[in-house]
Amino acid sequence: MRARLVLFTLSVRNAEADVNWVTSLSEDEKMAMGDDVKQQFQIMQSLSATAYQTGDSATAKQIYSEMQTMGPKVKELLNVKGQQQGGQEEE
Repeated sequence: MRARLVLFTLSVRNAEADVNWVTSLSEDEKMAMGDDVKQQFQIMQSLSATAYQTGDSATAKQIYSEMQTMGPKVKELLNVKGQQQGGQEEE
């Protein structure tokens, strides 16, 4: 169980670092990285669900809490991608 917790913790920290890095990019670069951000967030969701399903509700809650903290950044990044794609379709 300790190894799983370490793996979950490292995975969540990696996802957070990726999202924070993407927020520092230009708007065009953010748009290009939107799918990666979405994938990182989905990985965190999967890790939280796996922890919960295996009886580790404390880790599941911790990951969920981190997701709640990152949520506004992720939403903003995905909106940038959606807005830019919408603008391209109108041309």
